[in-house]
Amino acid sequence: EFLAGGRVAARGQLAWPALTGHAAVEATGLAAEAARPWVDAALFDRLALAGTTLDATADVVLPGPTIDVASGTLAATWRREDVRLGTLVATVPPHEERGDGATAVEVVADLLPDSPGTRHLDGVVELREAGGSRSIALRRSRLELASPDLAATFGELRGHFPGLVPPAGPDWPLIGALEATVEAHGPLAHPV
Repeated sequence: EFLAGGRVAARGQLAWPALTGHAAVEATGLAAEAARPWVDAALFDRLALAGTTLDATADVVLPGPTIDVASGTLAATWRREDVRLGTLVATVPPHEERGDGATAVEVVADLLPDSPGTRHLDGVVELREAGGSRSIALRRSRLELASPDLAATFGELRGHFPGLVPPAGPDWPLIGALEATVEAHGPLAHPV
C-alpha cells in the first residue's frame, strides 16, 4: 500500500551478484500525485496528472551478467476515475534477438481508447550506445488517427489535457471526420 494511493505486488527470483532471474510486478491504483516530487511542476500540470492513477503489470527476465541484457513486457493503463486516458504495452525482446547490440523497444499505445475514433501508435524505438554517445531512432513506427467528429474529438482531448491542447481558434476547420496515418523511420530528431 502507498500513502498517495495504490498497491504493488511482486514475485520472482533473483540471483546476486550474477543478476539472473525473473520478476513479475503488478501495480494497481498508483496515484500520479506520488510522482509529483520527481516530475517538473509545469510538466505535471501540462499533462493534467493530478487526480489520475496508473495500473501496470511488468514481467522481466534477467539472464545476467548485466542489467542491459534484460528483457520483458510492461503493460500500463492510465486513468482518471473510470475513464481510460491511455494504454501502453512496451516489450524488450531477449538479448539474443537484438542483433547489432541496439535495444529495440516495441511500443503499442492508445490515447482515449474507449472514445470514438482511433489515436493509436505502433512501432519500435531503438536505443543505441556507441563510443560514449547515445542515439534514439524510430523503426517501423506508425501513428493512426481517426475521428468520426473532429470537433467532438478535439473538445474531448482539450477537456482531458487542457495544458497540451490549446483552445480552438475561430478559423480552425474542426468540421467533419478525419483519417490520417503517419509512418516514421530514422533518428528521433529527424525521422522520415
